[in-house]
Amino acid sequence: MFFKGIAKYGVHRILLKQPKGGKSHKEAGGEFLQLTLNTEEAEMASFFEMLRKRWDQELFVCVGLDSDIAEIPECVSGDSAKKRIVSFNRDIIASTADKACAYKPNFSFYEALGADGMDALYETIEAVRILAPGVPVILDAKRADIGNTNKPSATFAFDLLGADAITVHPYLGAEAMSPFLGREDNGTIVLCRTSNMGGGEFQDRLVYVEWNELGDLVSEDISTLAKVCG
Repeated sequence: MFFKGIAKYGVHRILLKQPKGGKSHKEAGGEFLQLTLNTEEAEMASFFEMLRKRWDQELFVCVGLDSDIAEIPECVSGDSAKKRIVSFNRDIIASTADKACAYKPNFSFYEALGADGMDALYETIEAVRILAPGVPVILDAKRADIGNTNKPSATFAFDLLGADAITVHPYLGAEAMSPFLGREDNGTIVLCRTSNMGGGEFQDRLVYVEWNELGDLVSEDISTLAKVCG
């Protein structure tokens, strides 16, 4: 929770080593990690401003932090799944901080671990603030619901986790997405076309021509798919 304040308020320095022998920090020459964002910049920088600064440096790589605990190498230390994920993510962030335009943790990999996973996601976002200051975090959650339900989703993503942007489905329309779109300092990245093998089954169809056919397709296998109206 300590790092949350740093991410939000742009603290200039973090003491890494506590001075020994009762000495003051100045006397002991305490080691500090310098952050490049000052207080004013941290408070005012929006997702778009952070992203533009990275693009201006010709940095265009969005680094995925889709950390599947089953795929993390055994050499990564930690006595719990949470610690191993955070350690793994920190190594990635530290190695790519000078190359990334954004970091994108996929919510599902953290959600699957319950409370520990949420802690790991929170600490991962904190790690970006410390190890890659000024690089925005995109929460890849692909949210899609009515507006009233999206309000707590926006609160969770932006206010509690501290993400700078979120991915959403546009299927329910702009009104439903308004809790995200109304956050002027945050980004809303709308899912348009996916790259998965079966993505074209629905996405390659012209909805305004084949609306009824789309409904018929959904009805063909009612055991695995359901149509929702309202």
